[in-house]
Amino acid sequence: CDRGAGNCPDDRRLDENGSKVMYKNEYKFLKDLLDNSMYDSDEPPFRLGPPLRVQVGLKLTKAQLDIISGQLDMSFWFRLAWLDHRLSFNGTEAFGSLWNPAKDYIQTEVADGHSVTKIWIPDISCLNALEPEHFREEGAWIYDA
Repeated sequence: CDRGAGNCPDDRRLDENGSKVMYKNEYKFLKDLLDNSMYDSDEPPFRLGPPLRVQVGLKLTKAQLDIISGQLDMSFWFRLAWLDHRLSFNGTEAFGSLWNPAKDYIQTEVADGHSVTKIWIPDISCLNALEPEHFREEGAWIYDA
C-alpha cells in the first residue's frame, strides 16, 4: 500500500511517521464509558442465554521441533474477538463525521492493572507447556456497534 495515496487499510490511525493517531478525547471517552457502565474488568460480559462466543485466530510465526526430547517450541500471534455489550458505543456520535466504523477503533491496554482503561479478557493457558506461558498482551481494539 502507499500511505501517501491513502489506500492503506489502517491509514486513518497512523500519522505521516507511522505513529498511532488518537481521536480528540478518545482516552477520556473510554474512561467515561467504563465509569458510566460501572464496568468491572474482573467480570466477563454476561447476558442470559447462550455462553459468550469468543472467536480465535492463530498465526504461527516460528516452530522448532526437537525430535530427541519430543519438545516443540512455538511462537505465534494469537487473536481473540468477542462482543462485550458494556462497551457498546456509536463512534460517529462520539467522535464526529471523520469516524469510519468500517476501520476505526479505540485502542486500550488490557494488562496494566493500574490503567483506568483496563477491560476484561478471556483467561488463556497452555495445558501442556513445559515452562510458564509467555503470553504478551498487546492491547485491545474496541470497535463501535
